[in-house]
Amino acid sequence: MKRLACVVALPLAVFASAAHAQPVTITISPPAEATTMDPGRSTQVLTVNYFYNLYDSLTRWDTALKLQPALATSWRNVNETTWEFTLRQGVKFHDGSPFTADDVKATLERNLIPGKTVVVSGFATIESVQVVNPATVRIVTKKPDPLLLVRMAQMGSQILPARLVTDEGVKQLARRPVGTGAYKFVEWVKDERLVMEANRDWWGWEGRRPAIDRVVWKPIPDDFPRIVALEKGEADIITNVPPDRMKALADGAATRVVSAPATRTVTFWVNTTQPPLSDRRVRQALHHAMDVNGIIKNLYAGMGKPFSGALADTDFGYNPGLKPYPFDPAKARQLLAEAGRAAGIEVTLYAGSGTMVNDKFLLEALADMWAKVGIRAKVEMMEMGARARMNNDRTVPPNGLLLINPQSTLLDADGSLWRLFHPNGFGGKYWAGSQPGQRLAPLPSERLRRQVLGGEPARPALPRADGAGALLARSGQAPAALHRGHADHPRREAVARAVPGGRGLRDEPAGELQGAARLPPDRVGDDGRPVGPAQPPFRRGSSRSRSASPSMLKPKTASESATAGQIASQGAWYMWSRPPSESMPPHVG
Repeated sequence: MKRLACVVALPLAVFASAAHAQPVTITISPPAEATTMDPGRSTQVLTVNYFYNLYDSLTRWDTALKLQPALATSWRNVNETTWEFTLRQGVKFHDGSPFTADDVKATLERNLIPGKTVVVSGFATIESVQVVNPATVRIVTKKPDPLLLVRMAQMGSQILPARLVTDEGVKQLARRPVGTGAYKFVEWVKDERLVMEANRDWWGWEGRRPAIDRVVWKPIPDDFPRIVALEKGEADIITNVPPDRMKALADGAATRVVSAPATRTVTFWVNTTQPPLSDRRVRQALHHAMDVNGIIKNLYAGMGKPFSGALADTDFGYNPGLKPYPFDPAKARQLLAEAGRAAGIEVTLYAGSGTMVNDKFLLEALADMWAKVGIRAKVEMMEMGARARMNNDRTVPPNGLLLINPQSTLLDADGSLWRLFHPNGFGGKYWAGSQPGQRLAPLPSERLRRQVLGGEPARPALPRADGAGALLARSGQAPAALHRGHADHPRREAVARAVPGGRGLRDEPAGELQGAARLPPDRVGDDGRPVGPAQPPFRRGSSRSRSASPSMLKPKTASESATAGQIASQGAWYMWSRPPSESMPPHVG
């Protein structure tokens, strides 16, 4: 029997004999195409998956969700507010130009200018970026920032060539990306296909041949045609498979389903700037009228759990003492009556087609539940480009709710709370009446309010965590975001047909993995079940190529002690209710 292949999706990696002679091309069919190739202009998961194959950042996540070197091979603290990064040598962009400190400076400085990108809030602690020499760059923060290394691996941190970081240049990048990543752009025919080919010079291959030579991304919006495409061999990997098809795929003689934890939540932006959603009691009624457990059971095969606020339980600062709103239709009617809305209200639920599995069914289920208490909800599905514009431009209409499934990119309350509550975050605009800072004034102290909401590191760590919990306890009384659930689901699902090879595509870090592989005949036993061992996942930037040591992740100054624990123990933070000793998803980018 030939050496056996193992196919996983998200990250998309294919392992087998490295001695395949013929070029390998695979076709991947997600439910929607990318909205842009500019990493600064989208945080939407389907689009971000492309970024992690086309671009690199200074740091990256490994399989245990610990930070590792990427375009930076090492770093040190010059002082409490200055980080110095030594850059990887010999790296070239896909157009052949060399990667230098000037590219880091141009990319990060663009992220500091309001309106230039949609990731400004994630880099707001940075004061300046200084080029020491072509191989060395310094990042100066406004205050000590123990999360800076994490920020260098988040969405929007992908390094662009400096010559294209102009108004005209980024327009070009949006359609014809130029990065340093493992795959380089070939063509993009809108609504039809996007093609990449392996970057043979990518540093992460470590001299080995990539398993997948060419990738064709072919969007198929509807679930059934996507599954048919897989069955006919027209697609090798498909994503967003409905949970009710998972068992059949898992039991199939030539398919395999694999899964790993999610770090995403499901929630809604709620525009509370006008009545009736400006009334806290009305928003609480929305919560009490949702049977979240029923949704998770019936739409997502039990893969998930309700949650209680803005933070996932992977986040530093998560408060396990907060409980989800109970499903209580009678309480919902009472709250509506107290708000003078006994006759009911009208709202609109928005979602981009392909935001997550069963997104339309989710909105329709909520509309049915709310109708029973007098909340009349209209469902509007949008193509992903329109959804991205509504999200990025913060244009959710009054009394509208936009479905989102954000990832905790920092694994820290800082990222989630800024996004939801800060005036410059995505959700800040939707708070009615007063600024979030005024709403949250009763926190234990003004300094703690700044630490929790404004990004100022706290010393020691415990007050910072307690402060985040206090903020959530108060924000839960009048949420501008409607929280539904997290953990095992929502996950992106993928089904794949096995192909030969040894190393392949990657998906976003701290991501979620669920997929199935169609196996070749030599992988199927007499009983119709998959047979044979699987090779361990390829880890980008493995210890053989790293010039940085684990000590780099330890605090170098007293100011970092606030979050040293979370930086050193990322691998234990995930959404599944499993002990930390269980395996995490392969690193993906």
